[in-house]
Amino acid sequence: MGLVNNKITSIIQSTDGALWFGTLGGVSRLDAEAVRRLATEDGASQPNEPASGGVGSTWEYQMVNGGSAIGSPGGVAALLNPLGQEGWDIAGVTGPLLIMKRALADSTTWEYQEASEWGGDPAQVAGLLNPLGEEGWDMGGVTATFFILKRPLTNPVVWEYQSVSLASDPVSTDALLNPLGQEGWDVAGTTGPFLILKRPFVDPVAWEYQVINSAGALMSDDPAGVANLLNPLGTEGWEMVGATATFLILKRLLSNPSQWEYQKVDGGGALGSDPTAIAALLNPLGQAGWDVAGVTGPILIIKRKTE
Repeated sequence: MGLVNNKITSIIQSTDGALWFGTLGGVSRLDAEAVRRLATEDGASQPNEPASGGVGSTWEYQMVNGGSAIGSPGGVAALLNPLGQEGWDIAGVTGPLLIMKRALADSTTWEYQEASEWGGDPAQVAGLLNPLGEEGWDMGGVTATFFILKRPLTNPVVWEYQSVSLASDPVSTDALLNPLGQEGWDVAGTTGPFLILKRPFVDPVAWEYQVINSAGALMSDDPAGVANLLNPLGTEGWEMVGATATFLILKRLLSNPSQWEYQKVDGGGALGSDPTAIAALLNPLGQAGWDVAGVTGPILIIKRKTE
C-alpha cells in the first residue's frame, strides 16, 4: 500500500524507528510491515466527506459583504484571510454577501483567494481551477463571474475540477450527474445554469444524485414546506448540496449514508446592510446544530445531521 498522497510536505522518524510522512492528502506511517494511510484508515475524514460535522456539531455565523473585494486583485484574501485564521469558513454566497460559519469546537483554519474572472464559460473551469486544485485549493463559493477558493492551513487535499451545464428538467440532470457521482465527482458549487464539480485525487467517494423541483416549497408562505419536502429524503440519507431558484440538488453516499433533517429560513432583512442581523438570525440555530445547506436569493435552507 502506498502513501495516501505522493506530494510529501514533511518527514519525521519516531522513537520506534517508523517514518511518518506528512502529505497533501493526510499522514502516512511507514514501518517494517506496511504503510498505514491515516487519512482513510485510522478515523480521519475522507477528502470529500460532508463538511457539516457529526451529530451534535454546533456553529456560529456572521455575514461579510464582499462588495468591492470580489473582483479586485488580492481583495478576497485581504478580506477573508484574517477571518480564516480565526476558523471562519464560507457557508454560502448570495450576490456580494458571504455567509460565514465557524464550528464552536475544533474549528479548522483557512486561507482564501479569488480565482480570476471566468465569464461563465464551463470550458474554462478545468484549465483555471485544476492547477489551483493541485495546490490544495478547495471551492469555497461561486459568484456569477468569480470563484472564491479556500485551503486549510494544515493537511490540504488535492482536487480536480470540471463544470457541467444543468439540464432543463430534474430527470435529465439526474441522468447527467449519477455517472459522474459514481466516478467520485462531488458538487462544489452552482451558479446560474452551471454546476462546478470537484474530485479528490486520492480515494474519491462514490455518490448518487437526484434533483427535485422545489419552487413551490421555496416560495410558499408555509415555513414547513421545505421540511415536508426534504425530511423524508433526509431520513433516506439524501444531503442537499446545491440550490437554484427552482431546483434543489441532493447527494447520497453509496455506502453508509448519514441521515439529515431540514428547514427553511427566510433571510429577508437579515441579508442586508446590518452585518449583525445574520448572526442574530442563525446563531441560535447553529447552537442547536443547524448548518447552512444552500442559499437561493433570500432563502436559506439549513440542515442538521441526525445520525
